[in-house]
Amino acid sequence: DCLDDADEYRFGTSLLNTDSDGDGLMDGLEVGRTIDDISDDTDLSIFQEDAEPGSTTNPADPDTDHGGIDDGDEDWNRNGQINTSETNPRNGEDDPHCAEKNDCDGDGLTKREEISFGTNPLSPDTDEGGESDLYEFLRGSDGLDPNDDIPDNVFVVSGGGDCSTTNNSAFLPINWISLFLIGFFLRKTKNS
Repeated sequence: DCLDDADEYRFGTSLLNTDSDGDGLMDGLEVGRTIDDISDDTDLSIFQEDAEPGSTTNPADPDTDHGGIDDGDEDWNRNGQINTSETNPRNGEDDPHCAEKNDCDGDGLTKREEISFGTNPLSPDTDEGGESDLYEFLRGSDGLDPNDDIPDNVFVVSGGGDCSTTNNSAFLPINWISLFLIGFFLRKTKNS
């Protein structure tokens, strides 16, 4: 994590854990470490350089701004920089107040599921392709590629290959059950 023993003591972090507060951000990243700060014994296979060293967070507190969202969930791509569609882990006022439901953007995926899928837990359609992150997850498509989206209200009509918003068969319970089962097995496979 690019912290020596003296730094670990100073920041109140663990000598044996690269993410002492369990928020998903490595301790060195939280205190602004870059490639220039590494020592000879830094494991480069796990070191995560801070893309914005001036925006530090507390490596001993999972929610630095106490806004209800862990630092790692606010910096969902884990690069130490506040990017578009991320919230500031040092400003509790911009945190969506969703900790109690664990689905900040209302798309049906929990924060942890979104992070493991690679999508933004604060955006219901990370790639802005017209299909929610949940539907992309259930279909097994890429939540970061807008070109593979089937917009939520457009369904492919079998046989003709054209799209229609009037295909009521998409609303049949069997189709929703199929989507649920596909998602269930995908999650089970990813967790195995």
